Amino acid sequence: MASFPGRRVMASRWMLGAILGINTLILNEINGFSSTNRFARLTGRPNHNLSSCFTKCSPDITPSDRMDRRRVCGVAIEVLRSARKGQNVEKALKRALRAEMKVPVAMTKADRQGLADAVLGVTVHRKTLEYIATYPSKKEEQGEGDLEFDGLINATLAVYLHLHKKWAWEEIGQTGLLNQVRLPHNLSEKILWPRDPIQKLATYYSFPSWVVSKFVSQFGINQSAKLCRILNLRGPVTVRTNTLFLSREDMQETLKKANISTTPTRISPWGLILDQGRPKGGAIHLPAIRDGLMELQDEGSQLIALSTEWNESKGPVLDYCAGSGGKTLALATMAIKLHPNQSTPSILAWEPMESRRRHLTQRLTDLNLTDSIHILDSLDKVESKFGQMGCTLVDAPCSSSGTLRRHPQLRWNLNSEECEKLYPKLQREILANASFTVKPNGTLVYATCSIFREENEEVANWFDREFGDKFDPWPHSLQLQSNSAHHASCDSMTSTASHFTTLTPHDHGTDGFFIARWRRKAG
Repeated sequence: MASFPGRRVMASRWMLGAILGINTLILNEINGFSSTNRFARLTGRPNHNLSSCFTKCSPDITPSDRMDRRRVCGVAIEVLRSARKGQNVEKALKRALRAEMKVPVAMTKADRQGLADAVLGVTVHRKTLEYIATYPSKKEEQGEGDLEFDGLINATLAVYLHLHKKWAWEEIGQTGLLNQVRLPHNLSEKILWPRDPIQKLATYYSFPSWVVSKFVSQFGINQSAKLCRILNLRGPVTVRTNTLFLSREDMQETLKKANISTTPTRISPWGLILDQGRPKGGAIHLPAIRDGLMELQDEGSQLIALSTEWNESKGPVLDYCAGSGGKTLALATMAIKLHPNQSTPSILAWEPMESRRRHLTQRLTDLNLTDSIHILDSLDKVESKFGQMGCTLVDAPCSSSGTLRRHPQLRWNLNSEECEKLYPKLQREILANASFTVKPNGTLVYATCSIFREENEEVANWFDREFGDKFDPWPHSLQLQSNSAHHASCDSMTSTASHFTTLTPHDHGTDGFFIARWRRKAG
């Protein structure tokens, strides 16, 4: 089938909800991007009943819920067309919802929820839906792609509504979706999935084949199936307690009084997982977040900050790629608690994008942390002004493949050349430049939110080879216990080198991250 280019999705679902002020059920759909649509466990059998491809994890929206089906499907098709032509699907959905709220007869709650579910569900599972929609009894004779561009989008939406939402074909026909579509087979029959293991996983769980091939080469076929399934589910809502103001236990009690139950993260001493996922109105609007008592941050991201072990550093810490400042603020928690009366900034933050620097500056002002964190306008004269660093953290730009369950369109916008060549080249350059900021006996931490070996182990192995005369491996001290027995023989570490660690959604429950550490040699 044809593939369609698109830009990598980096928008936040909670921001979409905050802007639109739409109802909680829609926000849950957006925050989980396909929470009602997850594929069942791969059974290994050659044939699967089509209805078994989907399992439920939230209530179905059916035609009887007073939904304007023709209107919802019409808008959904326009959003999906825009996305397949390269637009950001979340931004396109946001624009559509805004437009529909301005018309004289605005969309109802069921309409908005149905629209968000349809767009995001079809976006995530489009490869599976296309396979089913174009599946003939003799595929090798008739081939794929009989449907044109518009017809294929209509067909995938129709299949999604029929198989998952249980709409009857008569009801779907009333929406106009089937006017230019003739589905080539009876969807009540069993379907034969590809025989090749990689193609089977890619089709069944709706991933690009080259991505699944990478998974299999790194994790094996069975663990890759588990990883793909997890990446089609909603990720946990995790917050980091700002322990400058209160303990995690106090934060947990505060949330409990607001009827929000939480579970402490297994490894990070700061984190809490919201048991019911996204709270009503959105986590970003919780008073504790507005007041700076906690912030949204995946446990894996928290572990990157903890991996610096700042208390062993002798000198300032440099967050070399600060981004929006999540890890910078976590480092501030560590630094200020260790040195509450320090008069000079103990943390330096560098971010090349000016807009992000402005955003981080505002966050520091709101939290009254401008005396503790200095945001660099450039890297020039850093050493002459602040000296060399006791620790430099490099959270490098990457493919973000570890966050696939957070971004509905990202799997289709990943580019193999970028992941295998362009990103690793950039990461090597950044890591090499950052290494010169570290003083003797200081430490260097490299991290990504990728689960691809080329951006992780291969970059770290390159640094070992090229800079081994200046840096020694610094073994991890955190006990990163796996959720499964898959890596029990490796002491729960998913990488063989003691100074490498890979976190994955299917093993650790976090998003996907990689962390490598070195200590600069003395003298």
